[in-house]
Amino acid sequence: AGNANIVDGLYQMRQQLNPWSQALLALTLEHLSPGSEPAHTLISDLESAATRSAAGAHWELKNPQAETGILDADQQNLISPLANSALVVYALAQRDPGSALLPDAVRFLMANRQADGSWSSTYSTAWTLIALSEVVKGTGELGGDFSFEASLNEAPLASGDANGPAQLTPITAAVPLNNLMRDYPNALKIERQPGPGRLYYTAALEVSRPVADIAPLDQGINLSRAYYPAGSACADGACAAIQAAQNGEQISVRLTLNLPHDAYHLVVQDYIPAGSEILDTSLKTSQMGTGQTPTAQPEYDPRHPFAGGWGWWYFHRAQIYDDHIAWAADFLPAGTYELTYTLVLVQPGSYQVLPARAWQFYFPEVQGNSAGNLFEIRP
Repeated sequence: AGNANIVDGLYQMRQQLNPWSQALLALTLEHLSPGSEPAHTLISDLESAATRSAAGAHWELKNPQAETGILDADQQNLISPLANSALVVYALAQRDPGSALLPDAVRFLMANRQADGSWSSTYSTAWTLIALSEVVKGTGELGGDFSFEASLNEAPLASGDANGPAQLTPITAAVPLNNLMRDYPNALKIERQPGPGRLYYTAALEVSRPVADIAPLDQGINLSRAYYPAGSACADGACAAIQAAQNGEQISVRLTLNLPHDAYHLVVQDYIPAGSEILDTSLKTSQMGTGQTPTAQPEYDPRHPFAGGWGWWYFHRAQIYDDHIAWAADFLPAGTYELTYTLVLVQPGSYQVLPARAWQFYFPEVQGNSAGNLFEIRP
């Protein structure tokens, strides 16, 4: 009875709830009282509140902040606009699987799928897959029986049959970029033969650009990167940035992060020149050739409290990989932060360096990256 009273109180406040909350509330009401009229009302309200466009049907969060497109409370609940729509589809597929709105809503979810097969975050991916599973169960799509084929510029590209176990096996095809026509439109044609079931497909174009052409990006996060001499060569920290150094030297990398708004679950990632290695100060190592006994270097040195940058204490311990370094923070107040680390130059050459990138893990549309650049390691 207590749960019913709480749920009834939420129902009375339903106009203040976001669509995802209304969807879960409808399922709860139906669970407590099968055939519930309030549940039917909520589903009807959700269907009438859908936003339709050429990309399908979706649901907007209420009163989003203009700058970020998401509410602070929804950030803490990990609800993005995509997850918001997926939760509504999840409820509609159970309460009204024959809804004429569902095909367009599914089209919206599929249109927002990334080239790697996932959606914008692990949370959005999970809810989208759960929602699509309910749609498939409600529409009986696993009983599909049809054949399909695809061609590019009239040349066969892929074909298959959607029946039995084969319909759960994706068909993929790839064409090198130099096989496409540069001066004329390229025609991708996808056809399916008559039969029950639906055909889902995605098409993506992947182009590698010269790293020096990559400009800084600011979509709610401003990030820059600079290289400086390390140690006594830049003792006061006020030396000029460099784009080249001698093999065998150490250099300091500084990432400057500007946040106009508080950020949740932020990730910062920086790739290094291929001819260098990250100096991991957490390891018990000694400088080669010194003959000194290995000693552990503490992460915090009271003599140099800002050696790791300004605001480093908000971040978890840096994760070091062969080609990049990454930090993560559960929450960062608006402000300016600086992260620093040391590179050891080990192989002469001129190297293209991928941009540093920062993004909110569950809201990756809030992101930023530095410019790409070239770094030279002299012999």
